Amino acid sequence: MVGKRMHHINRYREIASVLLRNGFGMVVEEFGFAQFLSFPQRLFFETKDKDSKTTGERVKNSLQQ
Repeated sequence: MVGKRMHHINRYREIASVLLRNGFGMVVEEFGFAQFLSFPQRLFFETKDKDSKTTGERVKNSLQQ
């Protein structure tokens, strides 16, 4: 039972990290995934190439990761 929960928590953490990397921090906050991130990751995340990519390209990149 505990192992199953840990597996899901790790997956939520992975999803939140991908969304943050692609400039979707507001989605992470809205869905409550921020609680699954480590403290340093919440403080120091950077969105890379957010300004140079369209929203569609960022969504595509998020889904591919």
